[in-house]
Amino acid sequence: MKKLFSLLCCILALATLFAGCQNDGPVNEDPKDTSTEEVDTSDLYDANGYLKDSIPDNIDYGGAIIKIMAWNAEGGDVDFTTDYSEGDQIAYQTFLRNEAVQERLNVEFEFDLSMKGNNADRYNYVQTVERNIGAGINYDLIASYSMCAANFSADGYVVDLKQYQGILDFEKPWWSSKMLESSTINDKLYFASGSISASSILQTLVLAVNMQKVVDYDLEDPRQLVLDGEWTMAKFYEMCANKWIDTNTEVEGKDAGDNFGFAPMDSVIGDGFLASNSLHYLSTDESGKLVIDPKFKGEQTYNLSRDLIDKFKTDDYLYDGNSHAAVLREGRSLFFACTLDFIKGNRSEMDYKFGYVPYPKADEAQKEYYSACGFPYTMWMITSVCKDGERAAYVMEALASESYRTVQPEVYENLKYRGNSDPLNGKMFDLIIESKTYDMGRIFHNMFEWSNSPVAAFRSRMYKYDNDNWYSALASTSEAMQSVIDNINTSFGY
Repeated sequence: MKKLFSLLCCILALATLFAGCQNDGPVNEDPKDTSTEEVDTSDLYDANGYLKDSIPDNIDYGGAIIKIMAWNAEGGDVDFTTDYSEGDQIAYQTFLRNEAVQERLNVEFEFDLSMKGNNADRYNYVQTVERNIGAGINYDLIASYSMCAANFSADGYVVDLKQYQGILDFEKPWWSSKMLESSTINDKLYFASGSISASSILQTLVLAVNMQKVVDYDLEDPRQLVLDGEWTMAKFYEMCANKWIDTNTEVEGKDAGDNFGFAPMDSVIGDGFLASNSLHYLSTDESGKLVIDPKFKGEQTYNLSRDLIDKFKTDDYLYDGNSHAAVLREGRSLFFACTLDFIKGNRSEMDYKFGYVPYPKADEAQKEYYSACGFPYTMWMITSVCKDGERAAYVMEALASESYRTVQPEVYENLKYRGNSDPLNGKMFDLIIESKTYDMGRIFHNMFEWSNSPVAAFRSRMYKYDNDNWYSALASTSEAMQSVIDNINTSFGY
């Protein structure tokens, strides 16, 4: 009887155990059964596998003219140029994008490309556009050089895009979610970018790696170190060490004709190191106010700039604030810091195998890699004098969505795949693009005098090799910095 009772108990226990397992979900005897189920995604994705937008099919604006104040120099022209007569495929896709949106919404675009609006002309651009609006020119949209967007928003010439969130779907992949996170002040967002601006992809900062030198020096593949979470500042310094070769013997000592461990496009690349170490010039506090980022004034920023300066002083690094395109073209550096667009412009003269890696993170404890962007990319805004803000919002959403499926794939084809068939390069490209961050200190840099800007405090210190006065330099300019920040906050309702 005891044996029978024990057997019954075992059966009961097993039954209870199986019942408990079944509560976690259905158990399929043949897992292949579920693979035959077809999910209808036709409402979500187009025939090429791209996510669709949510713009209603019945929108018709009766041929309305949409006036767009744009800019035409130093990178931004790629967002508007449609002259593909010489085989420019990005221009061709931009043309197709414009045609598709005009037909879809029954509108006609009128781009004003009369002004450069780039770094050298940004102040004149802002003043002229604001003066034109004051004189009665009713632009619907402004698509400007990145730093100009801060002026237009602080001066009250553009509106909060969040009021059109039912139209502008910022959850979709054609808008930069990281820009939205970092560019909101007082819960307001006045400018946006993403797929709508091919320039925002092309201006992404990367480290180009001379893969032949990796082999020659018997180094670890830095791309694999990235995937393993081991691509750090310490590893970067280690790889760059003892790489100077005095190939230009006509000049005694280090000069731009030699071989290096590291060389730059220009001084702007210094911002990439700040971003990659999870640091910012400016940020917002809990109330949404713009502030000098606490870490920027702290030990981590000081240590980073100190270490970079110590390295830049050595022969293995070429960083003097100047451009050194010849070093990239001739393959004379293990690592070369630049934008994707810079590589695109010089690639035809690069007869060696190269790869991409993001800027190194601070250490292995830092979980994510972070990338930054050069300044010549386009921000999009709806003007405060636009007569139909809803229509302008639909135009922005349609342009962004269409760019995502036409222009962006062509940019990727140019830089992710063409001449870079190594699968690791594709992985690096995706990681760099997806990890891109935006810094309010760089976006609002236009509001500061160079001498008292956070950007100058960090970047110029490095190419001047000034390793003595970080805290005193900040102290001497903090009052002027704070005055500008206070004015910006006041303009946003604080």
